[in-house]
Amino acid sequence: MKYGRGHHQCPRPPSTSGRLAVGGNAMEITVKLFAMFRVGRFAAVTKRYDPGATPANIASELKIPEKEVGIVLVNSRHATLDHRLLDGDTLSLFPLVGGG
Repeated sequence: MKYGRGHHQCPRPPSTSGRLAVGGNAMEITVKLFAMFRVGRFAAVTKRYDPGATPANIASELKIPEKEVGIVLVNSRHATLDHRLLDGDTLSLFPLVGGG
């Protein structure tokens, strides 16, 4: 079950491309990248996206392959790559962790 802010289930708008938005319906999403995802990118930025954007859309825009994403958090809660984001959400992307 997917949740938005708080503990109330939130309806999600239909999916769009997730590209940067220009129009009046744009959502502001704060994107935080961790570890190797920051290399050549940024640590945190707030951008405007079309309604219905997902973590998968944003990862694709940032040229981060989905198979390299280990943890997805939306507003500090675990989420999936197909989670539909809402205006004001904070998306955190962590790479897979390897070790020996």
